[in-house]
Order: sequence, then structure tokens, then C-alpha cells
Amino acid sequence: MPAWAMRMLIPNLSEITEKQKWWLKRVRKIRASLEPDDIKDTIFEGILASNLPENEKTDARMAHDVQLIALAGESTTGYTLSTIIFELLSHPDDYKKARDEVLLAMPSDHPVPTYRQVQNLPYLNAVVQEFLRLHPDKVLITFSRGSRNCIGQEFARREMSIILATILKHYEIYRGQEGRTLELYNTDDGWFYYPNDTITAQVVFSDVSLEQGLIWAKKLVTHSAASFSSPLTFPGYKDVPVSYLIADGDHSIKTSTQRAQIDMIERISGNKVDVTVTNAGHVPPLTAPKDVINWILSVASKLDGEKMGTQ
Repeated sequence: MPAWAMRMLIPNLSEITEKQKWWLKRVRKIRASLEPDDIKDTIFEGILASNLPENEKTDARMAHDVQLIALAGESTTGYTLSTIIFELLSHPDDYKKARDEVLLAMPSDHPVPTYRQVQNLPYLNAVVQEFLRLHPDKVLITFSRGSRNCIGQEFARREMSIILATILKHYEIYRGQEGRTLELYNTDDGWFYYPNDTITAQVVFSDVSLEQGLIWAKKLVTHSAASFSSPLTFPGYKDVPVSYLIADGDHSIKTSTQRAQIDMIERISGNKVDVTVTNAGHVPPLTAPKDVINWILSVASKLDGEKMGTQ
């Protein structure tokens, strides 16, 4: 659909079309640059130097690919960064140590570092790796592993290192001083808030119309802060049989992520997970209630049979 038609017929998606135009302009600017490092600091270097046919190296194709990679890493990166910063602010000495390392490595006249400047910073990268170790079931497991892992994985890791270094460079922990600072505090009611109804509708309610999704998105205004920022306190999957309904059309938690979570549960618990698949999106009880009911009845029947077998 032409961009002008999309803006007229589906105005809520106009932001996406504007972003597509921005990526295309960015690709053309990088390709036209006479400075070699402008390309080396992007994903285009490998594409342009490859043996791909010329029709696979067009501006439009590369803009499409980079937008896909950016979107693949965007939400996971944002959540991971917010939680890492939360942890660092909870441990001021660690925040200072990471910040001191970044300030030493980055020239004062460079507001945003390149990946080359941050990729070998031992403490900064240790902070990221330690977070992933402590929260393996929450964050970059989203990308899965193996030959079918997410194409945004490496981009997300690089993006996360650069953004974290930039924040550390420009912000101190607030201790009453003037200037750019960060301060850790709890929300009044213990909730995180969804600021963009359109994005929530497109991602969380992807298998209904945008109009319906917006109605539901306006009702889904909060999410428990503790469920995002706190460690899991009681992994019940270690002690009871687990049945998992995979939402194959979920745009919020990809199928690969769901299967990675199942693998994790099986690995930690030592028990096989009973798996059922539905084509629904992120909220099957809303968009595929019959599938959910059938799944629950099936699980109950299996547990009944196992109980009878042990008597």
C-alpha cells in the first residue's frame, strides 16, 4: 500500500511509514559518504562487500533489512537496559565503577560512543553479562539459539552496550547536585505504565483489528513493576507438572522465545513439559477462547489419567 494511502486509511500507522522513509534516507546518506568509517560502523559494510547480486544491495532492500533488524532487537533491548540501569542504581559503587571506565575510554567531545570504543570495556561488558546470567529466563533468551536464532541478537547486544555507555557517560547518580542525574525511586502504586496505545495494540493484540486492539490497549494500562525488575522468588515449575500453551501468532513473545522458555523449564526441572500450540496472538483467552478451553480440558484429562494410573 502506498504511504499516502496508509496515512489516509490507517492514520495510526503513519509513524511506521515515516520511519521507513527515515531508514531509506539514512541508507542513501551512508552510501554516499566519502568517509570509510561511516560504513564500517554500520551493518552495511558486510552486505556491500558480499557476493550478493546487485539487486540484493539496493537502497530499498537494505533499508528494509536494517529496519527489520532494528525492530527485532528494539523491545528486548529497551527492557534489558531499563532493568540493568535499575540494578546499577541499586548498587551505586558498581554504577560509579562502570561510569569511570566509560569516561576514561570515551573522548569528552564524543557524545555517543562507537561500538569499537565500548566492545572491549571489561567492566561494562561484565555488567551486561552478569545481568543476563541472573535473568536468563527474562531477557535475551528472547533471541533463542542455534541456526534459527533471531537476526536481531547481535544488533541488540551492540546497541545495548552503546546506549548503556552513553547513559553512564552523561548521567551521574543524584546526590543533590545540579546537572544530568539519575535517581532510583518507586512509583506510587508499584506499576509500570504503557505509554503508547498504538504500539501496544499492534504487538499485544496483533490478531485482532487495530481498532479492537486499541480498545483493549486502553484497558491494559499497567503491569506489575515487581514482575519485571525483581528476581523470580518461587519457581513452581520445579515441583509440579507443567503444561504450556504456545501462542504461535504472538508478536510480543515470539514462538522461539516461548520454546526457549520450555527448554529452560525442562532443563532445570528435569521433567518434560506438556505442549499445545494455538495460532493465537499474545492473549489467547481473548482471541482464541475455544483453544484455551480445549487446552485446559485436555490438561485436566491427562492429569486425571495419570492420577488414576497411580492408584
